[in-house]
Amino acid sequence: MIRKIFILFIFISIIISCHSKKQSQIPSDKEMIDSFLLRENEFNSFKEYIFNDSGFKNYPLVRNFKDSLKIKNLDYVKKVKENLNIIRVYKIDDYIEITTFEKGNSTWGIEKGYYYKKGKMDDFQDKYNSEKVVEGDLWEECRKIGENNFTVYKNIKGNWYLFLRYDK
Repeated sequence: MIRKIFILFIFISIIISCHSKKQSQIPSDKEMIDSFLLRENEFNSFKEYIFNDSGFKNYPLVRNFKDSLKIKNLDYVKKVKENLNIIRVYKIDDYIEITTFEKGNSTWGIEKGYYYKKGKMDDFQDKYNSEKVVEGDLWEECRKIGENNFTVYKNIKGNWYLFLRYDK
């Protein structure tokens, strides 16, 4: 009996360990682009909602929604958050950032998600030379740059981009 419990404990530990490792891996650009294309209509509807809801102005959509009290249709937002695996949304002037992955601690971190900008990225003004539009794999491009506090963008379709922010 004790042997069976021990084997069961080992088996459960292995399953939990594998699941935890998978959860902490950065999603690939391909996975995120495929997810976007599969749910493109929902992303576009949500984008329109965000730009039209004055409650989103400079307020993050956080995990527990404490800071989201000014949002008009919170039930809709909660549903979309769940469907698109959203961690956080920022709307600032003419762009939105939808974070779907984050990893790190107080001294370093990685964020990855979707970015929409009204207008073209050619109009993108980078005052600190810490952001760049790239064509290759975002993680590899970030590693090539090798600087602290850097964000790279990759076009998905139209004005939609993937972004990866790396702070070390």
